[in-house]
Amino acid sequence: MKKKLFVPLSLLSAFFLLTGCGENAEEKTPTKLSLSGVSQNSEVDVDLTQISETVRFAEIYNMIIDPETYEGKTVRMTGEFRKFPAMEEGSSSYYAIVVQDAGACCIQGLEVILEEGSTASYPERGSMVTVDGVFETYQLNTVTLCRLRVQEFQIDRPPAES
Repeated sequence: MKKKLFVPLSLLSAFFLLTGCGENAEEKTPTKLSLSGVSQNSEVDVDLTQISETVRFAEIYNMIIDPETYEGKTVRMTGEFRKFPAMEEGSSSYYAIVVQDAGACCIQGLEVILEEGSTASYPERGSMVTVDGVFETYQLNTVTLCRLRVQEFQIDRPPAES
């Protein structure tokens, strides 16, 4: 008789322990990411500064594999400014803003280029910057690449001293 009552009473006790004494959790509004705008700023279509590292990393990946969806959209992003050597002899260097994934093991980013007529200059390598730029694609040989065309760089933090 004791064995027959032990299992149901244990399950019932566990149920009450897990559900009965907890406080009502505050409902949190989930962060939404959509092309119609995450930001309260209507000038930005995609705001990568308002989402978690994991979602930001994934969204940049989406931008790279499905660039047509983002073409012409204004994107805001924050990340580390990097300079990469030219891929072909005679061409100029590439500039990008990169972000790390949540595990800090991998980086991903978008190429940035200054808008024609901009008086800004590229920041120092390693600076943390925020930009608003128009997402565009271009062809290099047979490869479609994407980038942000920006007016200026907001420097959030200069590069760390080595």
